[in-house]
Amino acid sequence: MTVRILAVCGNGQGSSMIMKMKVDQFLTQSNIDHTVNSCAVGEYKSELSGADIIIASTHIAGEITVTGNKYVVGVRNMLSPADFGPKLLEVIKAHFPQ
Repeated sequence: MTVRILAVCGNGQGSSMIMKMKVDQFLTQSNIDHTVNSCAVGEYKSELSGADIIIASTHIAGEITVTGNKYVVGVRNMLSPADFGPKLLEVIKAHFPQ
């Protein structure tokens, strides 16, 4: 099963783009079938249909609401796999078995 990740930041141009690359690299190395996209926090609702997991900094994650089988992962350091990796893998293993 392909896990669809959406990286969200304040304006969708800076940190979410870098986070998209970091998450993609991390999940590829972890042998997780995935896709990753990015957007601004103001656009995330229009992107929800194509996402299973939304990943964002903790202060932005608090502004994101989802329903159904969608999950929000809030991280302190969006650019550090040591920070986001374990949290992301926990959600993937619990809800999206490979």
